[in-house]
Formats: sequence, structure tokens, C-alpha cells
Amino acid sequence: MEINFKLRLLGLGNAQTVEKLSEKQAIELGGDMLGEFLVFFFASLVLISEYQRSSRKEAAKEDKLKQEKLKISNRFKELETRGEVQELQIKEMQEQLYTYLNNKELKLTKQFQSYFRIF
Repeated sequence: MEINFKLRLLGLGNAQTVEKLSEKQAIELGGDMLGEFLVFFFASLVLISEYQRSSRKEAAKEDKLKQEKLKISNRFKELETRGEVQELQIKEMQEQLYTYLNNKELKLTKQFQSYFRIF
């Protein structure tokens, strides 16, 4: 009674009696079910292993990309530091050149003054 009520509630109609299977049919049906289960099981194993392999491959790819980004970042910082050092060296050389030219100009001015005193 309860089963009929649940089946009607689900819209499946009334309960029906199921014919008994012969031993041969039961063995055949059991073999088919076992075969289907094994196919499903191995297909699931293949699917899971393929997913894991793909995940590992993707993780390795991401790690490689992170390492490349880190390498580029480090190289950029190194070049930036080099540029700052070279900028300081250029300023120092400019100051030395300026000092040298000022001293040279003073010497030339003194030489010209002494030259003009002669005349």
C-alpha cells in the first residue's frame, strides 16, 4: 500500500510484479552488470588519473611561469641598481670635468693676463 502511494506520488504508476528469472538469465544478467561495472570502474580510473596528470602538468607550468617572472623581476632590479650606480658615476665625472675645466680656465686666464702685461 505504502509503495503504491509513493509510486503514484512520484508519478510512476502502480507497483508491478516482477517475473522471476531463471538461473541462466540471472547469471547472464549478473555477468553483464559485473562487466558494465568493470568498464565504468576502469573508465573512472582513467579519467581520474588523466585529471591528476593534467593538474600536475598545469602546476608545473605555473611554477615555471612564476620562476620566469621572478627571474625577470630580479634582472630588472639588478639593471635598475646598475643604472643608479652609473648615474652617480656620471655625476661624479661631470663634477671632475667641471673642476678640471675651471682650473684650466684659471691657468689660461693667468697666462693671457701675463701675456698682455708684456705688451
